[in-house]
Formats: sequence, C-alpha cells, structure tokens
Amino acid sequence: AGVTDVAFNLNHRHRMAQFAGRASVELHSHVFFRSKSLEEEAYVMRLRKNGIVVLVPKYGLEAPVFLKGGVQTFTLSEDGMVLASSEGSKFSVLDKVRVRISVEEKGNHRTALKLELASLADSVSSPASSQTSQVKSKSRPREETVDESPASKTKKKAKKT
Repeated sequence: AGVTDVAFNLNHRHRMAQFAGRASVELHSHVFFRSKSLEEEAYVMRLRKNGIVVLVPKYGLEAPVFLKGGVQTFTLSEDGMVLASSEGSKFSVLDKVRVRISVEEKGNHRTALKLELASLADSVSSPASSQTSQVKSKSRPREETVDESPASKTKKKAKKT
C-alpha cells in the first residue's frame, strides 16, 4: 500500500471517529433532556436573520434559537453584529439570554433538541427589561471563589513544611 492509501485510510477513520463522537453527544443530550424542560443561561454566539445561535455553557450545547416573528420583525445590521426587533429589543454577540431546553418529538419516533428564547438576561437592552436588569445586577454581589484541586492543596502543604 502506498503512502496515499495509508493517508486516505487514516483520514477516513479520523472523520468517522468525529462523526461517532458527535452522534454520541447528541444521543446523550436527547436522553438527558427527554423528560425535562429546563431553563438555563446562554450566550449569543452568532446572529442570523431568523434567529440566534447560543452556547449553553452548563451543558456544552451550541444550537440555534429560531425567533418567531409574529407581529415583530427582526433586522440584522449591515456588519452582522446586532439583531434588532421592531419592538425595540436587541441582540448582539456575547449577550446573555435565558433559553428553555427541551426535546421535541417528531414523526417516526424521531426527536430533536429544541431551544426557545425564555427571556432576555441582564446584558440585553430591551425597553421593558433595561431598568429591572440594572437593579438586579446592583443587588447581587459578585462572589469570586477559587476551586482548588486536591493536587494543588497537597503542593501547598508540601511547600509549608
């Protein structure tokens, strides 16, 4: 076998391993959220004309949230950094939002992970929530905690003796 055949085989195996890993993560996410509907904090990663892509750090999920137009319409700025609604709410990259995570049953026993916008969080500027978000941030003191691993604690003890 030539070098190109070996390289092709390695690349193929690597690609298939990546697909298997992604499918495993998707399966376990569906199993975890199957009987639950949770509301979690998320960060806006990308903006699209019909929605936003959010990252839920608690679960490591990155998924689209489609915004339902209804009465309001959404417009994406020319530079693609701000998505504004006709009612005054705005989304920009790295804004905090609250999303509801659930599993949606589709036909033929198929399921899909569904993320919906639950509410706007502190950093999103919205006419209704801008005043209350400032009050919330002032009333919550920021707590900084450092979680030390057992290994670092033993190193510190060794240095003291």
